[in-house]
Amino acid sequence: MATRSIVIPAYNEEDGIAQVIERVLGITEAVFAAVGTIEELGVIVTDDASCDRSREIAASYQEVTVISQIIILP
Repeated sequence: MATRSIVIPAYNEEDGIAQVIERVLGITEAVFAAVGTIEELGVIVTDDASCDRSREIAASYQEVTVISQIIILP
């Protein structure tokens, strides 16, 4: 089974991350049709320690995996 992922980097993108995710999710069927060897397509948002709600907004989509970098200050 061929699996591919679309990775969306995010840093303080609360105003636009939902639109980007929805556009990507909206083309998944077209990607399957265009590339017949893909059986699974994942969407990953990499949150680079955003100070806004980017992580929470991205995590609200069941189809999206969120990877967060958290900065711990001394």
